[in-house]
Amino acid sequence: MAADGVERIGDVANRFRKLGHLGDASGIVGDRSIGVDGDTAKTECEFGSMALSQSHLDQAFEHYQRAYQLNPNEVQAQMGLAKLLMMQEKPQEAIKYLRMAVQSDPLNGTAHYQLGTAYRRLQMMDMADKEVLLFQEIKKTKDQVEVLYRQMNKKPQADDGAEPDHDR
Repeated sequence: MAADGVERIGDVANRFRKLGHLGDASGIVGDRSIGVDGDTAKTECEFGSMALSQSHLDQAFEHYQRAYQLNPNEVQAQMGLAKLLMMQEKPQEAIKYLRMAVQSDPLNGTAHYQLGTAYRRLQMMDMADKEVLLFQEIKKTKDQVEVLYRQMNKKPQADDGAEPDHDR
């Protein structure tokens, strides 16, 4: 709840989503008269994602576009618009948003992969291959970090109640 007792749209939508009521959440998307405030780019992206998950492509586009207008640097908005443009077989238009996403978040493997896909659809194979290689390197690095993280969080069992030996 916001300080004044009014729930933010994103909070309401997330609660509906967690409860499995996506239809109910998407029903409030266009209704600004239900006593909620806090329209933000992230909120619009959430609604875009919900609309997209239900194949409401026009609504999804409107929400991602609004999110992009609110914050042109919002990677989720850039990626959402690019995804919808790719679905409409408009890879040249999608590239604009994918390049922005890669510039905003250079370690976003999904953005690199999607950019490679868009280049491939335009027969720009050298650029496509470069982006797919970047995606593979990012994924490999993230996988290695994940393994290290899991190893760091493992706690050896001490049989005698003594402190575990971390040098093993």
